[in-house]
Amino acid sequence: MVKMRESATWLACCVCLATLFSPIQAFGDNVVCVSTANDLSTALAFAAGNGQADVIKLVRGLYVGNFSYPGPAEAYDLTIQGGYTANCAARVLDPTNTVLDSNNVATVLIVSVGNFVANVTVEGLTIRNGNNTSGNGGGLHISMSNPSSNIVLAHNRLENNASSSNTGGAYVAAGTITATKTTFANNSGGKGQSCAQIICSGHTDHIISKRLDWRKQGS
Repeated sequence: MVKMRESATWLACCVCLATLFSPIQAFGDNVVCVSTANDLSTALAFAAGNGQADVIKLVRGLYVGNFSYPGPAEAYDLTIQGGYTANCAARVLDPTNTVLDSNNVATVLIVSVGNFVANVTVEGLTIRNGNNTSGNGGGLHISMSNPSSNIVLAHNRLENNASSSNTGGAYVAAGTITATKTTFANNSGGKGQSCAQIICSGHTDHIISKRLDWRKQGS
């Protein structure tokens, strides 16, 4: 019994130390709070293969880099949310307070799910200064080939993104796509000069070519 208590105490101490020094603060098995660009990259890579649904909460601030949820991933949902205070204790839903910025290097955020059935939600982010020189989606590129998959974009702002193909702001493909209060501004494509292309169930439904508040596009 003494040995068991000593082992339990040692394990508890290890858990405490891991929590204190971990760059990503976890709330349960599948929800993490990140506050740096490196933490966000790590959280996305881990989420793509951990065998469970994931919620990634971003503390308000500027995240410089190119971020990827590599695929084909898995049949579990992914939610990325901005607007949190320190330690993700509270939230103000305003895309201007949480910014992903590529500095015109490459696409800002890529999510690749493949043919798995999953739901992807991106909420409360500004995605800016992306530059895809080899395809669609300078700011945001989400690809989900299964017709039962879903994408939700809410309270985002995509601005000053460019691509060599049709879609500078966002390229999203899934079975069902819903967008609310998502603004596109000053995005450009090398061919069509469009800010967003939406592909639902394998066919192109909408190509948005003006600066506007994209309130809703469905399947």
